[in-house]
Parts: sequence; C-alpha cells; structure tokens
Amino acid sequence: MRAATLFVATFLLASPAMADHHHEQWWDFLVGNWTYENDFGSGEIVKGELKFSRIPSGKVLVGEWKDSDGTTAHETSGWQPDRKVLHITGYTSDDGYWQIELSKIGEESLEGTHRGAMADGTSYEGEIVLTKTGEHAWTWEFTGKTGEGTDLEMSGKVDRTKGDIRRRSLQSVQN
Repeated sequence: MRAATLFVATFLLASPAMADHHHEQWWDFLVGNWTYENDFGSGEIVKGELKFSRIPSGKVLVGEWKDSDGTTAHETSGWQPDRKVLHITGYTSDDGYWQIELSKIGEESLEGTHRGAMADGTSYEGEIVLTKTGEHAWTWEFTGKTGEGTDLEMSGKVDRTKGDIRRRSLQSVQN
C-alpha cells in the first residue's frame, strides 16, 4: 500500500442534491472483490487484492487491501450528509496512511482532496479522481506534491475478479 490509494473522481459531476444518491451507487458498485495495479510515484507497479464490504448498518464502506508483498491496509469510508462529502481514512501495516475527502460525486467519477504519508515518511497532498472505466473496472489518479514540494503523480487500475463478476451475474439473474 505504500501510502495512498483508493478511489475516486471527475466526469459527470452531480448537483449537491444528487450527491447523496450517487455515493450510494458508488458503494453498490465497489462492494466485492478486486485486483489492482498501483503506482505510487516510483514507476514500480504494486499488485494486490482488494475487498470492499458494507458494515451491517449499510452506512460505512470498508476496504481491505493486500499487496503481493504482504503489506495490508484497511480503510473506512463514510458519508457526511451535512457537508455533502464522502470521507475516507486508511492505514497500512507499514505505517502509511491516507485521508480523502470527495466533494464532487458523479455517476461515473468522484473528485476531491487526498493527503497522507507513505511508509518511508514522505508526506503528500493533492487532488484525486476516481473514474469508472467499465461495469467491472475503475481507475484512480492523484496529482499533487510531497511535503518537500516535489511534484508527485500516483495512479491505479482496479478490476473486479472473475469470480465476483460471475457471482454478481448470478445475483442479477435471481433478482
């Protein structure tokens, strides 16, 4: 996880009144099992598996990340209705963390601010965009600076697992 990750951003941006509805659609889309390839700015691709689930009340989305090297991360995502913001906080097993506030909530993308620190202690802050790229895929892109003022770009490509695609197909047929 080496620091950041997760979701979200800008294509079709909704009005504030519609934002309540679109974050629920995003959560429905994200629930399930995924694989990812992330680049945290070094050019090295970090691969892993990701699972999103809702807690029983349905008001929080939980993400569990596991890199191929065994590094893990957990994040929680919650809607702040008074601010119309989707807030995400994550922590990694190698001492990284991230905080994301998504204020532009659209059907196809999410956009907001992203800050955190990588395992080596490098802090960063900037903008993040998550975009649905298909029925079973999405990407994220970060553009910002490190705490030292160096430009930083990070990105990720996330695909639903084949088993999860089959499971979702069976569920839709049964409904």
